[in-house]
Formats: sequence, C-alpha cells, structure tokens
Amino acid sequence: MTAWKRIIGCMALAISTSSFAQIPDLLNSLDAGSRAMGMAGSIQTAGSDTNATLNNPAGLGYIDEAAVGISIRNLPNSKSIARTDFRNPILTTNAGRGGYGLTHVGATLPIKRKGGGKVATLGIAYTMGGFIRDERTNDGPLAIDPNSSVTAYRELIRAQVDYFTIGAGTTNRDQTFAYGFGIVFATAHVLNQQDYTITTNGTPTQNPPLSLSGQATGTGLVFGVQHVPANNSNLSVGLSLRTPIDMKNNRVVSQYYDKIPGKVSLGAAYRQTGYRGGQDYLLLGAQVDGTFRNERRQALQRKRVMNVGFGAEYGYLWNNARIPIRIGYLANPSGGNGFADRNAFTFGFGYRPFNSSYSVEFNFANAGGGTDSALMLNYRFKN
Repeated sequence: MTAWKRIIGCMALAISTSSFAQIPDLLNSLDAGSRAMGMAGSIQTAGSDTNATLNNPAGLGYIDEAAVGISIRNLPNSKSIARTDFRNPILTTNAGRGGYGLTHVGATLPIKRKGGGKVATLGIAYTMGGFIRDERTNDGPLAIDPNSSVTAYRELIRAQVDYFTIGAGTTNRDQTFAYGFGIVFATAHVLNQQDYTITTNGTPTQNPPLSLSGQATGTGLVFGVQHVPANNSNLSVGLSLRTPIDMKNNRVVSQYYDKIPGKVSLGAAYRQTGYRGGQDYLLLGAQVDGTFRNERRQALQRKRVMNVGFGAEYGYLWNNARIPIRIGYLANPSGGNGFADRNAFTFGFGYRPFNSSYSVEFNFANAGGGTDSALMLNYRFKN
C-alpha cells in the first residue's frame, strides 16, 4: 500500500467518526461584520459599501467616492462531548466565542470620463465567508465492538472559506437601475487532528495520531442588479447570484469540502424620513438567501438551505453626527446532516460625524453560546 493510500485509509476512519453534530453551520452563514450584521444581513443585497463587491456588485454603481472598509470580528469556537459509540457518537455541542480576526478588507474606486461623469465603480475585497472550529472529547468509553472501545479521545476540526473578489458596477443615467459583476477567487482550508487509545479485552493500545490539513482553491462569478423606482427613491431592491465554486488542487480538502454552494439573494430596503422634525430616518430591510448545487457526500456536507433576515435602523441625529441604531432577527436553518440551526438576534450602532471622512460601526449577534461582536471602520477619500 502506498503512503497516499494509507492516508486515505486513515481519513476514511476520521470521516466515519465525525458527523460534527450540532456545530453551528458557519461555513455558509458567517457574517464578516459589516453594518448589515446589526440588521441580520437584511441590507446586504440592497446596500452600497465595500461589501457590495461580493454581496451584490450592482451596489458599487451607486458609490461615487473612493473608499476603504475594514472589518474585525470574533470567530466561533465550539466544544463537543462524544458518548456511546465511536463511529456514530451521540454528541452534545456547546457553541462559544473564539478570538478576533480580520474578516473583511475592501476598497472602491469610481472611474470617470474626462471632463466629468462616472463610467463605473470598481471594487476589490477580501471577505471571510465561512469558519468552523470544533474541539471534541469523550465522556466515558466509546464502543467499537463488544470487545473494543475508545478512550482518551481528542479531535479538532477547523475549516475556513475565504473570498477574494474583483468587481464593477454601474447605473443608468437616471440611477434607477444598476448592474454589476465580479470574479470570485476562493480558498478553503481544512485541518483535522485526531488522537485516541483503543482498549481491546482490557489491553490499551495508543492509536497513531492523525493530522490532516490542506488548502484548495477555486474560481466563480457573482452577478447582481439593483432597482430604485423613479417614483419612490426611498426604496431599493437588489438581486444577486454567486455561482457554485468547485475547489481543486488538494485531495485532502476534497474529502471534507470540495464544493462551495451557489447562492442567490433577494433583498429590499426602505427608508422613511421625517422623524423628530425631519432630523431622523427609519430604514427597514428584508433579505432571503438560498443555496444550490450543494455537495452532500463529504464530511462537511452542505444541503440546500434558505436564510431569512429582517432588520431596522433608526438614524438618530446627535450634535454634529449621525448615530444609527440597529436591530434584527436572522432565521438560519441547519446547513447539513447534524449541523444545528443558527438563528440569531442582532443589534448594533454606528458613529458617523458630519464633514468627516471616517465612520465606525459596532455590530453584535446572539445565536447562543455568547454574543458575537464586530467592528467596521470606513474611510471615504474626498473627491
């Protein structure tokens, strides 16, 4: 048997004992921490900021200034207890908070004709699109057969999906319709480590530790449109489509996660002015996301899901600054066999000084296991 066949054999055992039950499904639902996070993602498709490059490049068409956006947020971390059977354990998982990491960096650049007039706006962005980290231990012996069991069981599974997107968006003359497209370069990194002891008829034997890791890459496309009715400029409707992405160039990763599902999103945002004597506004948002062409054979399998988010933002005028205050609710069902739902209450606020080039956003989501938090900084370059 070749060395590679030995690895595949060990991997098959690892996959057979790893159903990853009840781990929050963050390979499909991780929000990088933008303004939309505080509104349960309800304005991602209808929005216009550096996140639009991936979420809906049509939104770039409504950006008239060069800008930079950076997001930092905590990453999830879960711990699971395995009981009863080694190959098909009963699992209890507690979701928790991990450390903070960089989850988005984006920039926009309007392209103008000589003498004025914008042709289109270009966007480039890095966005973390998915993350799972689960540590697993056992509570009592895990049976293999009537004579054998596993003890001292330790396993770590970590998976991360990143998107690097280059896009462009433009509008028609009266700015009632925008369209855009982008090229998405994706990377998927998987790490699986396993260590345990097998006891047969009372005799313990240390199993050789397993450690598998790899990174795969793939390329996809994203398309989008946005519409602002001529008779109602307070309403924005967006539709975007990201193609499925086949992950290639790594046989280890392919055993776990070899296809990023396609995603279609439909959202709308409505802005109502006139509050507090015309000083404040109320923004309402709703969005539906659906996945398709999912891979169901791998250990980190994904099934077709539909997420729904609703949110509101109240723009409060305070001295020489705007203070947006947000709330929302996200219904995010399980994305695979054994993965838990990740429904979340969200909230957040921002600080946007008038006559200033910078703004800051603080956003939070509570889906159980603690409150996720994110910080986003925006800077607009003056024309």
